[in-house]
Amino acid sequence: MTEYRQPEGVSNRLPICGPTSVAVLAGIPLRQSMANIRKLCGYGPKWKGGTKNPRFGSVRDPHNGDLFRALNHAGLKPRIDADINERVQRCTFRNAVKALPKSGAYMLITGGHAQAYVDGLVFDQSTKPEGDTPSEYWGRRKKVFLVVTVDRKTPKVAPKGGGKVRLIIENGKVKVTR
Repeated sequence: MTEYRQPEGVSNRLPICGPTSVAVLAGIPLRQSMANIRKLCGYGPKWKGGTKNPRFGSVRDPHNGDLFRALNHAGLKPRIDADINERVQRCTFRNAVKALPKSGAYMLITGGHAQAYVDGLVFDQSTKPEGDTPSEYWGRRKKVFLVVTVDRKTPKVAPKGGGKVRLIIENGKVKVTR
């Protein structure tokens, strides 16, 4: 099973909920997540981490939101499922996650905030590194405006034998084993 954790270097003093959520879902360092968003969205060197993400049903297309583009860049194939969004829009975070399938990975956009939700745990810059349950999460009463479903990251499996290759020479022939 793949382990999801809050990345190193997260500070709850900065507006980095979006980059933190992307880093958790993609399994990349926070610094890389912020560099990707800065480059994709054209933010300058003084950018502190705030992102723009249209709501579901808004006039602006949510597919052009900063975090949607960052998730796509990370290869997580983000999708906006109309059925899920119609069911949970304007619900509290705590009630919205009850309606989501437990086996998925999601980014939820609430009023001015973004968080990752995976395997029943919530991740943002204020949670414990291993995540919080929805009932203990500080933002459990925030209203949900957009749910983005993403592919789960694949577990990193080391090759058999630790990746070591042995060359065996027998009768003038070379054999490669792992």
